[in-house]
Amino acid sequence: AFFWLCLQVQKNVGKHIQSERQALHSGNNARIRGTPPTRSRPMGNQKSDIVSNMMRRTQIVKAISDALRDRGADDDYLKRILREGSDLPSKIANLLMEGEQKSPIINYDSYSVSVDYTRTLADMINAGKYDYANKDIVEKNFPIQRPSESEAVTGGGPFRTAPAQNKNIELFLVHLNKVAKTSEVLAHMDKLGLRPARIEPLLALGEKFPNIQRDYLLVALGSVWVRSSGDRDVPYLGRYGSERGLDLDWDVTGGSWDGACRFLAVSK
Repeated sequence: AFFWLCLQVQKNVGKHIQSERQALHSGNNARIRGTPPTRSRPMGNQKSDIVSNMMRRTQIVKAISDALRDRGADDDYLKRILREGSDLPSKIANLLMEGEQKSPIINYDSYSVSVDYTRTLADMINAGKYDYANKDIVEKNFPIQRPSESEAVTGGGPFRTAPAQNKNIELFLVHLNKVAKTSEVLAHMDKLGLRPARIEPLLALGEKFPNIQRDYLLVALGSVWVRSSGDRDVPYLGRYGSERGLDLDWDVTGGSWDGACRFLAVSK
């Protein structure tokens, strides 16, 4: 009786899984387009594959059945899966297929830069040789955050700190490949163990790799200037025709960033 029940459950659940897989692999949001090519196999292997697949599917159904019994399900509950109009096969199929759902695409390339913290913000901007720079990007609005190199004194004494002159930084260009709010971008960075980069690494990137901004709009969400009106501006590198520019964009609450943006990030 149990073997018959397994076969019936396998048939019902398998049918719903197949429909879920077909839905995933068709349409504009499909991860896999088209049908993969098939290869002919010797008949001797086909029989063993069929037997092997039947045994594997029976084991899967038994595992599901055992898990349900561990949670108090009886035979009557299991038979509900076979009833006409039951939504249990669909629910089981959805749970099994959750791992195949399309995840947001997060591509990030990395670039090594060195930030010279002995420079003023104006020096950093001039070193990038931009064709255009927003006049509001000044140290008053974007004060440089200079790190410190700490050296512990032996014997449990206090720490001595000295201003760091140069700092090597690994920059990541987080790309969500979709229109996204700042909160979404920051959440994705957090999942990657990253945090938004500030204006200093942004300018170091523009100086060392001047042509990246010709292809992508590079945003530094780690530096924010709040105007007296309450508007929030963040710096970015972009291009204007053939010219390279350093500009500001409003980080509007509820607003969204274009899907082509790259958001600079550093490790936490």
